[in-house]
Amino acid sequence: LGTLAFAIQIYGDFSGYSDIARGVARWLGFDLMVNFDLPYLARSPREFWRRWHISLSTWLRDYLYISLGGNRRGAWRTRWNLMVTMLLGGLWHGAAWHFVWWGAWHGVGLVLTRRAMTGGGLAGETKTGSALGRFVSWGATFLFVLYGWLLFRATSMEQALLLTRHLANPAMPAWMGSYLWAFAFFAAPLVLIECWQVRTGDLLAPAKASSWVRGLLQAALFLLIVTFWQKEATPFIYFQF
Repeated sequence: LGTLAFAIQIYGDFSGYSDIARGVARWLGFDLMVNFDLPYLARSPREFWRRWHISLSTWLRDYLYISLGGNRRGAWRTRWNLMVTMLLGGLWHGAAWHFVWWGAWHGVGLVLTRRAMTGGGLAGETKTGSALGRFVSWGATFLFVLYGWLLFRATSMEQALLLTRHLANPAMPAWMGSYLWAFAFFAAPLVLIECWQVRTGDLLAPAKASSWVRGLLQAALFLLIVTFWQKEATPFIYFQF
């Protein structure tokens, strides 16, 4: 549950900060790129990195992966380039082993994705596969990303290994029930809005809704701000990087 909550937190933090920057830029007459494109709907690690932190993934691709040779020097060199790129991407977040392992985890995911695509597999990444295949691909990718967040959030490799061992214990303490309801309360709006965006095919669908729907959304947002207002500012996680 904690890993799932952190997945929502870091997505809201990173994407929210980027959206604020885009909104301010639009006021000033600039149009910045979309930086997060529903990443948790990805059906492969490769698609995840096409949707998550697009400015960073584009930089890693253009200035590291392609500079190392990209996919121009055979299959094994391509896999090596992917691993080196993601390892350096992990180090970019901080000089700590858990960031290195997070980068390595995603590097392995990208290598396996590329291998599956070369072999004609991974039908779930496209819209041409069966609904079951797409769902399984999404579920596997989401679990893959979640474990990556466990490595990312841990303060050390010792803590990451301890948390990994706890994952093998499916028992949920009685006191966790209240946290589960709290998580559902905060996660549900995000899930509903993203379903809305997917259904309409428009990331700006909430902003284009009827006036009464926008009014309800704005009132709910205002209520949340007032309820959870803090006197001391809480810095964005994004600022750490």
